[in-house]
Amino acid sequence: MMQYAQTDNNILAFSIENGYNATELEHAHQLMEQKLRQFPTLRMYVEITGLDDPEKALKDLGLYMNQLEYFDRTALVTDAQQPEGLVEHTDTLFACPIQGFSLTEREQAQDWISQN
Repeated sequence: MMQYAQTDNNILAFSIENGYNATELEHAHQLMEQKLRQFPTLRMYVEITGLDDPEKALKDLGLYMNQLEYFDRTALVTDAQQPEGLVEHTDTLFACPIQGFSLTEREQAQDWISQN
């Protein structure tokens, strides 16, 4: 299931737990389009847990967003081993810095995504 946290800034915040579907990905795309009407650039904070392949989930989310050039930073928080290694395989899809964090590093991820 994919959930969205409402923010009043340019950060799209999602959590994906134990799976997601095309309808949820399409909803994420619609939320991104709404944010782009308010802000010239966006940031994405994504928590992914309970998946065998969190890298695939991040790529799927990125593909559905379809306008990744508007993102200037993405934080991935996951329960996967070596989250920083996951982002190495997605940096060609995303045109922005991506930082991987473990679940115990949520606070650092939130700080990083909020930095100017």
